[in-house]
Amino acid sequence: WEDTAAKFPPQMAELSRALGYHTITATQGLHSFLAGLYHQKNPILIGLEGNNHHIRALIETETYSLQKLTAYFSANTLIDSEKWFDFSVNDRFQTPSHCDLVQLHEPVQFDPNAMELWPSVAEYFVYDELLYYALTHDERRNQSYKIAMNQLVKNKIVVEVGTGKEAILSRFCVEAGAKKVYAIEIGDDAYQEAVACVNNLGLSDKIILIHGDSTQVEIPELADVCVSEIVGPIGGCEGAALLMNDARRFLKPKGVMLPARGVTKMVAITFPNELWTDLGFNPVPGSYTEKIFAQIGYPFDLRVCIKKFPQSNILSNADIFEDLDFNHPIELEHSHTINLTINQEAQLNGFLVWLNLHTVEGEVIDILEYEYSWLPVYLPIFHPGIQVSAGDTIQATCERRLCENGLNPDYHLKGRVIKQTGEVIEFEHNSYHHKQVFKQSAFFQKLFVQNEFGYNQKTRLDKLTQHLPQMPLTENGTIDREKLVAFGQRDSRKAATQVVPQNKLERQIAQIWQEVLGIPTVGIHDNFFELGGHSLLLVQAQNQLQALFGSQLSLVDLFNAPTIDALAKHLSQQSDTEPKSSQQGQARAQIRTHHQAAVDNSDIAIVGMSCRFPGANTLDEFWHNLRDGIESITFFSDDDVAASGIDPTSANAPHYVKASPLLDNVEWFDASFFGYTAKEAELLDPQQRLFLECAWEAMEIAGYDPQSYQGSIGLYAGASMNTYLLNQVYPNRSRLDSNDNLEVATLDSLGGFQLMVANDKDYLPTRTSYKLNLKGPSINVQTACSTTLVTVHLACQSLLSGECDMVLSGGSSVQIPQKAGHLFQEGMIVSPDGHCRAFDARAQGTVFGSGVGVVVLKRLTDAIADDDHIYAVIKGSAVNNDGLMKVGYMAPSSEGQAAVASEALAMSGVATETIQYVEAHGTGTEMGDPIEVSGLTQATVIQRERQLISTESEIA
Repeated sequence: WEDTAAKFPPQMAELSRALGYHTITATQGLHSFLAGLYHQKNPILIGLEGNNHHIRALIETETYSLQKLTAYFSANTLIDSEKWFDFSVNDRFQTPSHCDLVQLHEPVQFDPNAMELWPSVAEYFVYDELLYYALTHDERRNQSYKIAMNQLVKNKIVVEVGTGKEAILSRFCVEAGAKKVYAIEIGDDAYQEAVACVNNLGLSDKIILIHGDSTQVEIPELADVCVSEIVGPIGGCEGAALLMNDARRFLKPKGVMLPARGVTKMVAITFPNELWTDLGFNPVPGSYTEKIFAQIGYPFDLRVCIKKFPQSNILSNADIFEDLDFNHPIELEHSHTINLTINQEAQLNGFLVWLNLHTVEGEVIDILEYEYSWLPVYLPIFHPGIQVSAGDTIQATCERRLCENGLNPDYHLKGRVIKQTGEVIEFEHNSYHHKQVFKQSAFFQKLFVQNEFGYNQKTRLDKLTQHLPQMPLTENGTIDREKLVAFGQRDSRKAATQVVPQNKLERQIAQIWQEVLGIPTVGIHDNFFELGGHSLLLVQAQNQLQALFGSQLSLVDLFNAPTIDALAKHLSQQSDTEPKSSQQGQARAQIRTHHQAAVDNSDIAIVGMSCRFPGANTLDEFWHNLRDGIESITFFSDDDVAASGIDPTSANAPHYVKASPLLDNVEWFDASFFGYTAKEAELLDPQQRLFLECAWEAMEIAGYDPQSYQGSIGLYAGASMNTYLLNQVYPNRSRLDSNDNLEVATLDSLGGFQLMVANDKDYLPTRTSYKLNLKGPSINVQTACSTTLVTVHLACQSLLSGECDMVLSGGSSVQIPQKAGHLFQEGMIVSPDGHCRAFDARAQGTVFGSGVGVVVLKRLTDAIADDDHIYAVIKGSAVNNDGLMKVGYMAPSSEGQAAVASEALAMSGVATETIQYVEAHGTGTEMGDPIEVSGLTQATVIQRERQLISTESEIA
């Protein structure tokens, strides 16, 4: 049994060295033999002879024979089973013998009772055989679930969320007497294995497998009990709050959740000195750290768990860190206070938090007392520590806030240690799910120390370094630092949204893409061209794909499948099960015909909103400003105006008004989230940047993911004239194309084409639709001041005609520079003092400002059926133009306004006497406001007792 990697059969030597095989000891050989006895009935592996490379088996006749065998082995490195292969070796008579390999669940060289650090693996998609085995063979967990099931599920309908490949909890429910179990599983492979398992056990009449996302699927009937295990070492870290809230929709009115509650406790601790002196991950937990970093796309300060934590290091009483009652709606974000009292003199380093899972009343799994598949989480605060004594107190505020993915929470702890001597030591700790924060404290700086092996010698995380085939150089031969930055930013785009290849086919495609594009990692939803690809590189990829798969892949096929996911489906013909484009078009035509024939489906629901207004970056802030009558117009100094580049002669003129409503941080943009490099973002019109962010936010608030939404989503939007192009980009145009001085901007130059695509307002809706994967109508709207209102009208018509099932509507106007006033002239429409007083006797003129607003609309019947949060209902709308009969092109017309208001009222079916509030345009000009009042009065929209308001005047 004693052998080394070099002495393996030739076809195994390279693989074994690459995967980190070490010397096989007699102890490991014995474990392999015992595993064979346990798992195999006949034949049984009895030996791997290192000298002759023979595999022998003992069969019932007690004679030796070469068989198809399963060899169980141990290794220091966890090996991806997809990398194993059925290899053969020859016996002394040159007869081939085949052997399958199965790795033991736990490497034997580490003491299972030893204290060690682990990453919080439950929060990430890094489950493999080892973790699955640990979870499903957790005796205390299984016992607790069985106790709860025996009380709850007999003769009941059960739904299980996330059943796994063996449907273990569903089988427990059947054993406890459940009438029927609907088991939901999102993973493709896990679902297929679960179906096979249930069928083999003859339980297909009791357990009904459903494939899909639990937040999207439905079950044939409401259940009495919902079973799940969406909990981690911190109860809510896997997204339990959102997922459990959603899962309650499967239940009858008196249905119950199992588990019932997740309570996470917290104590003050001294960090174990034996871990601190040799801080790092052992190879197995270190391998999961690598997988997590690879999945997210960058290293970060992940949550760290402590296995076999010594309870003698606990320094205080326990308080509640998080309390989730799964039988009632859970706040997705929450804040509360924590109070701890130190009970001994010691060194305080941080806090330990751990789950107490209540499967049913009176039945609790305390993972600090019984740890197996869950481990307590360490929150490092003081390294080096601070001395505390019995009687010292700790007061802290704990906040739970959803991270960028809208599912997993970030936890923020802020407080102070109050010593009896009167000394107060303040502290703060942010425990992020995946935010790009790395080595921000002494603890993580030591944990991820960098050396010749990469980060942390014990784990050898050398894959964190991105290797380039050569350094990018300028024409002068020096390092091109701008391109270096671009490489890093391109790599950071993956962030939390990257999904690593899931199966062999996807991995094969990914390997070709990485080689052709020269990048270290790629996600299955990343677009080939957004990763730096172009048509010439696509031809190279086509040649390699054809050589590997032997199929005739045309360039058209690759253009139609620009992601690994789409290409894998095309190659495996999975896409045959999905509707073709032509079929989708025919189906949409049928839907449109149906909606056009409907007579009672004209109400439109607003189900999502987002905004960026002067003085308000959120809807709540905007409402607060309106409620309190806050005028969000800023008056600025001579220095502010000079810094904006305004000519001093103009700025010092007596009628120059130094006032404007300002948007906060118009230069900020989450470029990497949307897949832009810094240079691309710099060129992009802020109107389009902010609209893109608001559109995403509006969809988040509505609770819909465009990537998974089954219906058609449209977009109607418009923007103002691009002052960023005029005042910022075009004056610096020579930076765009060093070979073109752009004295005259033409579209046949690189710079001119980039200018057009990044800045023309016509591209606002299609750019947003591209980035958000919106496949319905994407229409640019431009009607000057009424643009955004008209987008709403057109969006409603699109919904009513059945062109789409959901639609975004909005507009964007951002003036650059922000701190620039205006020159007042008598007879013009601008204000002489910087104030906008709509419908006021003191009204003298308007003020032009900036803002972005987006709403998400659905047909009211659909919104009610889908249980959407409905902010308001649009009963009717109309649009017209006032033609020639007015005093001038820019003048309003009371006749035109009366006509359009009357038409909208007639379309809505709303009686004019029931109207209590009118939101008007309200320019604040001496001519415009009376004309608007006249038009509304003619349409009988306003009467004496009604409120006439223009919120626009607060923000210009």
